[in-house]
Amino acid sequence: MNKSKKSKPQPKNTFLLTSNVEGWKRELKIYEEEQNLKVLYAESGGGKINFHSHDIVVSSILDLKLPINKNDRFLTSIQGHQWHRLIIDKVDIADNDAMNFILKLKVVNKWILGEEGEEGIPLSQTQTDFVFGLLFGSAMEVSLSRKNEVLKANTLKRNYLYGFGSKVIQTISIELTNEEKEPYMEAENWVKEQFRTTAELKNDEQLRNLQYLELSIIKLREMVSHLSLRVRKEGNIEACAKAAKKLQDLQPNEICTICQFNCKIIKIVTKCGHVFCETCWSKWFHEEKKCGVCNSEVNDDDFFSTPFNCPSSKAIELVNLLNTETSRTSSSIVISSFESFLPWLEIFLREHRFNVHRVTNDTSVEDRQVLQHPTKGMVLLASIQWLISRNIDISALDQVYFMEAMKKRVENRIISQLGINTTRMFKGFRLIVKDTIETRIVELNGTKPPEFKEFNVEEVNRILM
Repeated sequence: MNKSKKSKPQPKNTFLLTSNVEGWKRELKIYEEEQNLKVLYAESGGGKINFHSHDIVVSSILDLKLPINKNDRFLTSIQGHQWHRLIIDKVDIADNDAMNFILKLKVVNKWILGEEGEEGIPLSQTQTDFVFGLLFGSAMEVSLSRKNEVLKANTLKRNYLYGFGSKVIQTISIELTNEEKEPYMEAENWVKEQFRTTAELKNDEQLRNLQYLELSIIKLREMVSHLSLRVRKEGNIEACAKAAKKLQDLQPNEICTICQFNCKIIKIVTKCGHVFCETCWSKWFHEEKKCGVCNSEVNDDDFFSTPFNCPSSKAIELVNLLNTETSRTSSSIVISSFESFLPWLEIFLREHRFNVHRVTNDTSVEDRQVLQHPTKGMVLLASIQWLISRNIDISALDQVYFMEAMKKRVENRIISQLGINTTRMFKGFRLIVKDTIETRIVELNGTKPPEFKEFNVEEVNRILM
């Protein structure tokens, strides 16, 4: 009986040619420290190197001694090695020796990078397209029609080059329905008024109000994700009517029983008539299943908020994305800054027949193994705080969905771990609601966290509100 041949392992390392080695050292340093990325900054003239032990080999074409001397074991090692990706960044190919050296490299994927912040250009395996790409990467002119054709190809952002799959995060803009927009705008206008009032106070009074203003901003951000995403209320019509009347009669300065802050942004009323802000109630309900005031038992159908039966546009968009053919055959992770949002999202996704697993501090070590051995179509839910604080390994997963705007450094840290074992196109999504505080945070490029202690009140009001 013939023995089947073992398939050769796919190459996983990247060869980066650049005229800006120092710049790449700065960019990659954080990933060397935090993600144990193995980078070799190589120069010609050395001995033979085992490139399999490095994720990325960085070199300047100016440092390569071309044409190749057969006794130069370093250059012959580069040319003989099977690379996963070749990246050419800001390199002018000035002579035939350099061109021949590059064309003879054994590479699965070839990329040319534009200026910082621009998109990269994937190159086909044909020599004609590869030569054209090299010319495009230099200062030489090309026809506009050919340039546009190349730019339409799949793209690769500069910041995600340290991984092994092609990784792009796409921002999905979401429109709120009129039903959703009304309570959100009411809440945003109320928060704006708090900032205007605080801005008129003296500095020491502003500081005393700062914690309250921070919480208001964070709750406003949370509202965009939470908005109207509820367990379906079936039956209990009498309790629903009483709760609706209670919500209509609430005073503008109603205080949450748990956190003692104004619950203007999102109000929850229990069947026993007690009022909470949604953030506190979500955490309390999933831990206690009782009213936080009278201690009476509370079920899923025993608490209410407005508007009733209103769809959540963000959750519906997530379902649409997860229903694509690519997502159905991939393992995905949905990440939120707000842990209280995830139980509601879990119920919503289960109603749409997704295989959902929510991982938290309470998840057992055995159950966390699902992260290392996910199945096709599996959707995991996790908070960003939990993932980072526990340094969770998510390298076996393929797709990522960010439910809110997050700091760029945080996004990079997450996406650098995903899809390491895949060579196909990787795509992540950032779900952002238009014309809300989320949009303004994205415009700041995700660089400002929601803790505004470094700002004065006027600046926060100007930038975010």
